[in-house]
Amino acid sequence: MKKILFTLLGLCFFSAAAFAAPVIFETASGRTVWQIMEQAEIAFEKGELGESLALAENARIRHTESVQHVISLINNALGSREVQRAGDDINLVYAVLQTRNETEVTDALDAVFLKYPARSFSNSMKNLSDWLQKRLVYPEADMLVARIYEAEGEYPLALSFYESAWQNRDFLDIPETKFRIAYSMADISYNMGNYGAREKYLLLVLMDDPVFGQPGNESGILRAMMRTVQTEKNIDKFFLLYRHSNINALKAYQDLTSFYLYDSEKRLDRAFPVAVLAACVSLTAMTEAIKLVDPEYVYTNFADAMDRSGRNYRISEWIAREKILDSFLLLASVLSERGEIEQARSIWSTLMIYCAEKTVAEKAAGELGIILN
Repeated sequence: MKKILFTLLGLCFFSAAAFAAPVIFETASGRTVWQIMEQAEIAFEKGELGESLALAENARIRHTESVQHVISLINNALGSREVQRAGDDINLVYAVLQTRNETEVTDALDAVFLKYPARSFSNSMKNLSDWLQKRLVYPEADMLVARIYEAEGEYPLALSFYESAWQNRDFLDIPETKFRIAYSMADISYNMGNYGAREKYLLLVLMDDPVFGQPGNESGILRAMMRTVQTEKNIDKFFLLYRHSNINALKAYQDLTSFYLYDSEKRLDRAFPVAVLAACVSLTAMTEAIKLVDPEYVYTNFADAMDRSGRNYRISEWIAREKILDSFLLLASVLSERGEIEQARSIWSTLMIYCAEKTVAEKAAGELGIILN
């Protein structure tokens, strides 16, 4: 629900905060790496791509130097016999460092533990040291460099930096940023005419969604959703029974539906599962948005949800901006192609009558007219 609230308030999810990093990663001048990245982002937004690229690369270098400095501090401290006698336990090592007044080392460890507690490393100094070695990468810098090359139309080069950022996604300071990386790779592949790669990158977004499962090997809950849509002539029972809040995956479900339906010789076996989930995610997001303005709201049927969302300007504006209604149009089209005309008709007729977005209502009316003639 918070994601919906933030979107409705018009907050930008990928702000400069996306470049935030633990405070141990500071430059010699005292500026943190994320401050340099923030400057790089500002330059990018101004269209100063050369300046943005230079700052991003500078941030990458500073990040690497800063992490290496922390590694060196810890390694030097661990070289002491007194510290070595404490063994591998982080707490015991930390206590010895405190008694030795190794404040620079303990300050560095405190900065790490502020975001990554000792238990994250199983209280092992070796695990911590190994993690720091891996933390030399800076996927946020790769991502910004990729955006710069993408803006310049250098798609293969941009894709290589996005792929690097994806490979190191475990070290993103905001984990959800990985979805933007995957979507960017999919969009670039589409612009390059490589539709197979686009499908691959969109599926990356869905790999952590247990409700989806795998293409051709859908989860039990998704198979149940599909059976409900198939057996019920009206879409209302499906929307009454199921909810799925994976808003990060909505664009992937929509784009894959469109790809399988229109750009891949109507692969309805693939289009149907992703269309069902797209519609479920969209309906879930819509009802959560309604609850934000009416806490007493309880879902009753699709027509009522459409009517209520259309009567609130902020919700209807958000729905249009996020293309929420595309999911319902896509599901209806897939159902029509599958020969499940009554189910498709129930969606199109509701959109035609209750949708506040004129273009969507007109499209639904047009599709309804085709099957009625």
